[in-house]
Amino acid sequence: MSCVIIDLTGKQFGKLTVVSQNGRDPWGQVIWHCKCECGTTKDITSGHLRQKSGYVSCGCTKRDRIGKLNLTHGLSQTREYRKNQDRIKRFLKYGLTSEDFERLREKQNFRCAICGVIPTKVSNRLHDGFHIDHCHVSGRVRGLLCGNCNTGIGMLKDSEKNLLAAIEYLKG
Repeated sequence: MSCVIIDLTGKQFGKLTVVSQNGRDPWGQVIWHCKCECGTTKDITSGHLRQKSGYVSCGCTKRDRIGKLNLTHGLSQTREYRKNQDRIKRFLKYGLTSEDFERLREKQNFRCAICGVIPTKVSNRLHDGFHIDHCHVSGRVRGLLCGNCNTGIGMLKDSEKNLLAAIEYLKG
């Protein structure tokens, strides 16, 4: 499947200005070299630039916002606080709130969207057994997956063509 590349050079996304094209990622998505208002440069895929909840800075905006959170209560060094911050960062990465995440879990009956198993929580992980699956081109969240299904579609490079080839292979 070929895509028309939309030139984003000179376009602004939040605090980021696209400077030039800088190759492609392993999934074939165009990587853009961007400069942030703070002066930092960062390479970002077009999908992450153009998605509604995508990048708006090199990370300086999020660092400022999280830094302010850490100054308000003095609990930032506790294990529980860090774990909760990691969870918040994970949701922010995909443009979700904890309420959105819970709605997705309920909508899927607390099961993997592909195989239907109820993922088990791994005590040292922050994803409650679920992985947030998203389209690498648009950035849109597709659903929640167990670790095996997430790894499977990742290894198949999120490609319908590769998945169909694997199905044909399994049929023998």
